[in-house]
Amino acid sequence: MQTAPVGLLSQPKLLSFTQARFYLASTFLIAGNVLLPMMLHQFGNAGQIFLPLYFFSLLGGLLYGWKVGLTVGLLSPLVSFLSTHMPPMPILNFVILKSVILGIGAGALSRIFSGKGLYLSSFLALGLMQITGIIAIFYLTNNFKMAIADLTIGYPGLMLMFLAGPIIAGKLGANGSKISDGNN
Repeated sequence: MQTAPVGLLSQPKLLSFTQARFYLASTFLIAGNVLLPMMLHQFGNAGQIFLPLYFFSLLGGLLYGWKVGLTVGLLSPLVSFLSTHMPPMPILNFVILKSVILGIGAGALSRIFSGKGLYLSSFLALGLMQITGIIAIFYLTNNFKMAIADLTIGYPGLMLMFLAGPIIAGKLGANGSKISDGNN
């Protein structure tokens, strides 16, 4: 079996809203976005440091395109809040906004930059998420410290997403254990 180099993926495996595989992939990614933060919140402020609620939104976009990225980004914070009350209500809207931007951005950018690598798509999607989040949070709260919290506190999580996201997406996209678009 031939495998692609880590960090390269020719195209995300685009799934549409009409495919059962879309819902299966989205469900597993949403579960990951709920369970990983639950595990990390057992260790003090590890959730703020590693930003686990965003990881599977990034992965969903990189692997399956913007529709899965949007679905995972929108529903993960809501399911997490309804089941664990995390993220807290005062920041829930900001987390939803950033998670949606990340999922859509990763999906769209991985399609635009296909063949150039997942690292570029991840870097740009994470940057877009942060810039949009900082602007929105500062505009709505006038609190610069809150607006840059992901950068000042959560930089280890951002770095981990940037490094691990493309590796995992590359492995899943290259070794045949991914959910395909039904055409192969």
